[in-house]
Amino acid sequence: MIDIGELKNFEIYFPQMQVDRSSMQKGEYVPVHTHGGHFGFLYILSGSVLIETYASQQVDDKFHLQLQHAKIYGAHDYAFVTKKDNVHSIKALEDTLILDVFSVQQNSENVQKFLRVVETKGDVLVAVPITVEEAEVSPRLLTVETLRTSIIA
Repeated sequence: MIDIGELKNFEIYFPQMQVDRSSMQKGEYVPVHTHGGHFGFLYILSGSVLIETYASQQVDDKFHLQLQHAKIYGAHDYAFVTKKDNVHSIKALEDTLILDVFSVQQNSENVQKFLRVVETKGDVLVAVPITVEEAEVSPRLLTVETLRTSIIA
């Protein structure tokens, strides 16, 4: 049995790609966030998570979100997130290991923006960007080691 609490999270950057291994302890939650025009592939190595994905339309400084999909993913399940609708939240239902591969656009201002829902209009949530501190993400999830790697041409 792997001790999730002792496992280091890591990320590797390539010119237009990032690879992360993340460990989440049961109950840990990454609130609604967007990856600004990036797309990704998420593979559950072990454990299970609830992933909620949202269609998003930005109006001025607010994001109008509509739940598109809520699904529990278990070991060896995978999910894709598209450039258009890469807005989601993740909750660990048990100790979980995740492999995440996503594009990194050049000259991107923000790889990740956290959002806070400030209003509900029917089935649409209205959210505003917040800082990572305001998002109250577990500090353990934010402790990430960046691994340097050689790119073989």
